[in-house]
Amino acid sequence: MEVWQKQGHRSAGRTLRLLAEPERYLTTVLIGTNVANVLTSSFATVALINAGTGMTATMLIITAVILIFGEIIPKVLFREHANSLSLGVTPLMRLIEFFLAPFVKLIKMYSRLLTPKKSVKTSMFTREELKVLFEEKEVGEELESDEKEMITNIFEFGSRPVIETMTPLSDIVSITTDSTLEDAAAVLSDTGFSKLPVHDGSPDNILGVIFLHDLFTKPISLKAIMKKPMFISEKRTASSTLEKLKQHSSTIAIITGSSGKTVGMVTIEDLVEELFGDFEDIFDEAGKNISHVQGGGLVVDSLVEIDDLKSFGYYIPKGNYETIGGFVISSLGRIPRAGESLNLGKFRAKVLLAAPSRLRRIYLTKML
Repeated sequence: MEVWQKQGHRSAGRTLRLLAEPERYLTTVLIGTNVANVLTSSFATVALINAGTGMTATMLIITAVILIFGEIIPKVLFREHANSLSLGVTPLMRLIEFFLAPFVKLIKMYSRLLTPKKSVKTSMFTREELKVLFEEKEVGEELESDEKEMITNIFEFGSRPVIETMTPLSDIVSITTDSTLEDAAAVLSDTGFSKLPVHDGSPDNILGVIFLHDLFTKPISLKAIMKKPMFISEKRTASSTLEKLKQHSSTIAIITGSSGKTVGMVTIEDLVEELFGDFEDIFDEAGKNISHVQGGGLVVDSLVEIDDLKSFGYYIPKGNYETIGGFVISSLGRIPRAGESLNLGKFRAKVLLAAPSRLRRIYLTKML
């Protein structure tokens, strides 16, 4: 309705002014409905009895007419075409409101006497009602596809489990506590990440996180710049996790399972992207991490998402991973060494470059 008002629809402005006073509007509707029902019943009863209809038949006919034409049909029509029909009936409503104004004032005064205490103002719409309103054709047509997606994300964000947003353990790039500063710098340079989890030799036991900017402070060791991460239960929602990160001014959280072991990791960027869509940065250039090889096959970075490989004819089954590296590790049960090859259904993967804690580059070829 507000969109139509901005587009110059005068009736939309009148309708919004009418809805700006919901108490007055609803009182007018209730009085008008009751008056209409009483008058209809009275005149119809007299007319039908004078025509020789029995009392029982008269009551059944009047009840059916009021129920069908006064209740069911109007409600069905307004449920399907609420906005457009509201514009049409607004002038009639304003006229009825004018004639019933004295009665409306009396009822409002009587209501205040019965409830002298100031009532708490509540929202006119629940979350479910707003979602239904958004899905209506009239509202949906006024929104661009990216706006629709953003609003849908906002509705779903509050109840979405954080495990649906996190990077699963199999896809986490991490280093061990005995790694050198040079090792950390090399991994950060290769991946383009600004932060890196550190574990004690077991990837599911994260002890800390290092940040790229701390490497420029000339630290004496990796442990000197390792910071204790925030640990979040896998049972939390994405929205509560985002709130927790904001409260502690943190940008990363380690997700733990019921056993206390790491099951994933989430950053504040991951959570914000759930609301507003993906943000591209200098490390996200399209096609940068996928290259064709003469004679067939692809050389891909281990962090390439499996969905990005579909356009090249590599269809990977869904699982507890998001990247090709995560899929290879999940299939093998460990991090393979450079030079290792393995058959993965309809294609073959050869590890070209790998570190003790992660894969780097993989050569994919289709099997005939």
